[in-house]
Amino acid sequence: MSAANSEGKVNHVCELLKNISGLLENSENADVTFLVGEAKIPAHRNILACQSEYFRSMLYGGLREGSEKEVKIRDTNPDTFRRLLRYFYTRKLSLGQMEIDVILDLFKLAHLFQEEKLQMEIELYLESRVCIENFYEMLDNASLYSLQKLLSACLTFSDAHTVEVIQCHDFITAPIERIEQILARNTVTAPEIEIFKAVQRWLAQHIMGERERDHNGKERILKLVQLAMIDEMGLLTTVRESKLFGPNDILDALSVQKTTTFGAPRIESPTENVATLDKGALVITADYSFASTPNVLIDGSRTSVKHRIPSSEGITVKLGRIYTIGVVGFTLWHFSCEIDYSYYVETSIDGQKWTRVDRMVEHQRSEQIVRFPEHPVRYIRVVGTACSEGDEFYISRFHCFS
Repeated sequence: MSAANSEGKVNHVCELLKNISGLLENSENADVTFLVGEAKIPAHRNILACQSEYFRSMLYGGLREGSEKEVKIRDTNPDTFRRLLRYFYTRKLSLGQMEIDVILDLFKLAHLFQEEKLQMEIELYLESRVCIENFYEMLDNASLYSLQKLLSACLTFSDAHTVEVIQCHDFITAPIERIEQILARNTVTAPEIEIFKAVQRWLAQHIMGERERDHNGKERILKLVQLAMIDEMGLLTTVRESKLFGPNDILDALSVQKTTTFGAPRIESPTENVATLDKGALVITADYSFASTPNVLIDGSRTSVKHRIPSSEGITVKLGRIYTIGVVGFTLWHFSCEIDYSYYVETSIDGQKWTRVDRMVEHQRSEQIVRFPEHPVRYIRVVGTACSEGDEFYISRFHCFS
């Protein structure tokens, strides 16, 4: 078949890319060799200079490397450098086929070589890959390289999985700056007594003497514990026996408890509706055929959204952050007074593990108020199970508070 189409255009771009990528680590016509560890990696100055400002300056900017046939690369390993070269020759990488530690090594090298686009792509990928196994490594790198989006993803994960994060062995080996990042927040979801025990373990690992530096570190980390949120039994046994806090501290905490709630996570219990757009809430699963966006459910209007019955996803609202929630309300929308619905409500911190907060509610109409024991929530899902007329479940005017 002719390469030219009826418009007289020729396009052999794919062949060009194939030929350029075929030069990767091909010593034929290579005019520079990189020494990385014990490896010798051939490359082509023009290709690298064209793809990378860093290499342009190195190889053609009057530096010593510009006149040398062999250039030594430090602070990386051969495999990581080869991956970066592959990116320069092909502009493609398969991050999904790499282990997280390999990706982090690649990010560090991309940072060294000032490859901002690649850094952004890697950060975007890593945001969705934070888990308990890599949490501390991710947090370290996000902090070191000022990756605000990745840092936010790490702290959001920590808020949703605080118990796992503080019980992980890496917690006691982490520097005090990381401990402060994790615990100096009012959105953690661990009971305060568990936070105290974690701090106690960290101190046993790090504070070995009575030096002034140790004393300052001890003061810093003990400030992360909110004693008044530990119940009386915990204060008079676990905390008192540890001798980390004095009698006056414990008495003050007990005094505060006489007039405030204690024993619950620190998360704010809102006194106003937090399922609103201005507070960062979004509707993430719903059919919105009557509107241009599913967010009409939370914008104060009476427009409804729906889902087909049956459905496991239902209608899901993601709050702007984690709150302590105990009440969810919405209106069962209807075409006539004869329609009734059945449904159930679930909540989640991370959108993965769900807890049903009520029994199946059957044959309901109009305004609905669902009450349940207060607990940390970021996701709320309403799932319709039956409609007396048809197979669609409609709701409007969603709201929630403590």
